[in-house]
Amino acid sequence: PEDLAGVYLTGGDVMVNCCRAFDARGIALVDYVIPQVDQGTISGGPYSGVPLVCKGGLTGTRTTTVESVNRLFDERMRTQNV
Repeated sequence: PEDLAGVYLTGGDVMVNCCRAFDARGIALVDYVIPQVDQGTISGGPYSGVPLVCKGGLTGTRTTTVESVNRLFDERMRTQNV
């Protein structure tokens, strides 16, 4: 988990299955990148505290993925004080 900058998830089924795979209890909402693209952290399990962005499958524009991944790196840098 400490080497993981964050997780970018697209679609509700992917989000649920990744949370199960990470043994997470849930997701703590922090902010949003754009409406319907939520930023949070994994809550519970060995990956607890790892930043993530959950995007609805049909949400966003051509640059939404880049904005989302950049947000993950920004958040990881902030939380690790790097």
